[in-house]
Amino acid sequence: MKVTKNTGVMGEWLDKKTLRSGDKAKLLTEATEIEREYDGEKSTQLIAKIKIKGQEGEKNVAINTPTKSALIDAFGYDTKDWVGKILTVEVERGIFGGKRGIALYLIPDGFSLGEDQNGYVLISKKEIKNDEGEATPEEIAKREREENNEASPDDIPF
Repeated sequence: MKVTKNTGVMGEWLDKKTLRSGDKAKLLTEATEIEREYDGEKSTQLIAKIKIKGQEGEKNVAINTPTKSALIDAFGYDTKDWVGKILTVEVERGIFGGKRGIALYLIPDGFSLGEDQNGYVLISKKEIKNDEGEATPEEIAKREREENNEASPDDIPF
């Protein structure tokens, strides 16, 4: 009998029930795509190690499509550039495929959780504007810090 090597993810998985919207998180490793099979259907899942402020140890986390898109927009296509960035946790309870669950979104600074015109969840860049519809000095300074890869005074590593 031939057997195949298990290439699953090692380590403890993040328990989304322990999270609250507003928690701070940091990815500790590059994200990698892992093939998985659930109910006979094969798919790929983007997995990384994460640290949640105030919780012990590092955990595995599956990165969903809205989070992946936001991380690409914020930090680029190479997941090594996502490592060490402070992210804000947003959790939503709901019913997914007939089962109650918790959706986890990891939101980069300057981005917000919303929906598109069809009701699909997306994470997009926030624009802070004055009464004339122009970017405020704070938004301009923030953009310049991001472009120069400088830390904000408000960013406190943990």
